[in-house]
Amino acid sequence: ERGDDRAPGFAAGEHDRRRASTCNVHPSTTVVRASGKLVPYAALDNSRQLQARLKGLVQASQRRRHLTGRRGKRIDDARVWRIGVGDARVLRRETDRQSPNAAVHVLIDQSSSMSSKDPDHLAMSAAVALSAALYEIRGVNPGVSSFPYVGNNGLTAQIVRHGQSPRRSVDRFWHGPNGNTPMAEAMMACLIPLLQQREERKLLIVISDGAPNGQHGAGGVAELNQRCEVSGVEVVGIGINVNLSHLFHHWISIQEVAQLRDRLFDLAQR
Repeated sequence: ERGDDRAPGFAAGEHDRRRASTCNVHPSTTVVRASGKLVPYAALDNSRQLQARLKGLVQASQRRRHLTGRRGKRIDDARVWRIGVGDARVLRRETDRQSPNAAVHVLIDQSSSMSSKDPDHLAMSAAVALSAALYEIRGVNPGVSSFPYVGNNGLTAQIVRHGQSPRRSVDRFWHGPNGNTPMAEAMMACLIPLLQQREERKLLIVISDGAPNGQHGAGGVAELNQRCEVSGVEVVGIGINVNLSHLFHHWISIQEVAQLRDRLFDLAQR
């Protein structure tokens, strides 16, 4: 592990603005050390592949594009014909697309139903790979939580706070499905630290088997998704061997961590 959190090529202070949230979401508990079996470190290898793919998408979106109009420094040879028809839009200029500026919170379902649908702890491994990959992309600020957390009357467990390195916090990821699936309540708890971040764009990613049975159930999840859209928070579901169309407008389904790279890339393109 590097002594410096910054990825190669990052300017000094690049991560300084990704400050850890000062808000303790209640009811929630910050995980200090993993209990039970640790996430396989192979998930970090998958994160490098995912990181490379996502960085490629970001770089492609930032490439300069050429616009032709009435302003510019050069004549666009392919549009000179317009002069003959009285159209002055023949000057060419370049423009840069906007760089990423997003806070992302990954919420992992660790309810009892996950023990049968996720025997290989795919949800946790996917969260490790995804959060570690996002952290290394300039302008992206990830955080990670899981639910339910039964200790100390907590609802969610904060695994990685915004501004922290997921790689350095890998021993906080743990496996241990238990309890019901209060998905709507857990999503609401995660929105508090997410909305506190400085980044302009907000994204909540829920990794689940798609069976919410908390006090508000599936209807509560759907209603919360609508409220998120109104408030500018985008919500994405990652299903563990399951279809999540009944819960999320934007979703993918995976059967192994290796699929996360291509499925998430396709979703990001859309």
